Amino acid sequence: MRLLLLRTAILLSLVLSSLFGNSQDKYVLGLYPSSSCTATIHGIALGFAEWKTECTANVNGLRVELIGMGFGMGFYGSLPKDGQLFDCESPNFDCGQINGLNLSLTGTLAPYRIDGVSIGGIAQLSQECNGMMVSGFGNFTSRMRGLQLSLFENWAGEGRGVQISLLRNKALDMRGIQIGLWNTNGKRSLPFINWQFRPNPQD
Repeated sequence: MRLLLLRTAILLSLVLSSLFGNSQDKYVLGLYPSSSCTATIHGIALGFAEWKTECTANVNGLRVELIGMGFGMGFYGSLPKDGQLFDCESPNFDCGQINGLNLSLTGTLAPYRIDGVSIGGIAQLSQECNGMMVSGFGNFTSRMRGLQLSLFENWAGEGRGVQISLLRNKALDMRGIQIGLWNTNGKRSLPFINWQFRPNPQD
């Protein structure tokens, strides 16, 4: 009984320290958007829509976004012809890192590099995903290595893997397979199934 109380007290102190402390590293539980652009959450990150392109949280574990910006994907505008959704190389721009699982009720639209799985209810847009992206409406990323799965649309500036949707798949620079009603890569456009495993002759 004493051991249980001790463990509970330690866990509670860690949670309170993460929530209200000034440390750059948050353990067990952390909230975002954070007032500190360099904060890293180890454990569970909990928050609402994050569209602060100059300040995103780093997460090792589970990121839960109760309400994301996925419902606003239709207002994003045209996708860039160079395939770069965010200028992550700029010193004035901060791209966050998620290592683990990203869950959003409506979808995450923020400059994240994701190593793991990202699931959005409506649509999601990120800088990079190494793993799997799943959403209801569409997935959009500058770089994809793995699998994109959606009902209507997948888009990648650079794709290495598989894109599957009922309607449309597009990758400006693709090495892999696309399955959907209409599929476009740097080499050709085809209905139902498309593929590209070698660079274009002009590349």
